[in-house]
Amino acid sequence: SWRRWLFAPPRTNIPPRKPDLVRSVVCALPHPDAIDPECRFVSIWTGVMFAIIMAQSISIPYRLGFDVGVAGAKWSPGLQLEDVVFYLFDALYLVDIWLSFRTGYIASGNKVMDRPSIRRHVTRMPHFLLEVASVLPFDILAAAVVPAGVQLPCLFCARLTRLLRARHLPRLFAVAEDAGGMHWRNAHQAFRMMTYTFLTFHWQAALWFRISAAAGGAPEGERSYLAPASLLRAPASEAYAMAMYWAVRTS
Repeated sequence: SWRRWLFAPPRTNIPPRKPDLVRSVVCALPHPDAIDPECRFVSIWTGVMFAIIMAQSISIPYRLGFDVGVAGAKWSPGLQLEDVVFYLFDALYLVDIWLSFRTGYIASGNKVMDRPSIRRHVTRMPHFLLEVASVLPFDILAAAVVPAGVQLPCLFCARLTRLLRARHLPRLFAVAEDAGGMHWRNAHQAFRMMTYTFLTFHWQAALWFRISAAAGGAPEGERSYLAPASLLRAPASEAYAMAMYWAVRTS
């Protein structure tokens, strides 16, 4: 059945547990079977979380570094499409935290499927507080205390806590590499290196342009580490291309 295909463990030396989707994922009864960490569902969910984390790791620095600095973006009341997408991502990330309390883990070669042990494992991890901080709605609080129509780069600064989720990228890459096997190992390693390199340049470009915008830019003809003042008035796409060029050239 599709439930067995999605949740069954892949290794033949593990006795079948007959996991049930309703009991394991939806109902969360007092002592349901934990989700097998090597099943297809975990691999598929890993891909979903990778897409969410990458989207936020790209869009948040871009909005902070370029939309505010170039266009003088102002906060206006009411939800925009981007806000709806952001909060949808937050909801899915909350689901990911919920699933982490119901997904087994491997310790010293042994697969731990006991729910109390899983709960202790998750809550005692050193980065659990960062996990909590990354889901707190600081941007909603900022929008509530700052008057509408006021230039509000702090709204996007409040979203920087979501970048704490990028620390999951090594784990997500490891899960994808295990699922792909040795046949795709070189491709996974190349993609991982390109992802880290791109994010480094992307964040560096956004930070450089944000600092330049705050300082007013460099006067025309003057050699400076700041972006030229004329670039601050350029379209966001042009400013981003020049900032990425600066980040690659100076790295």
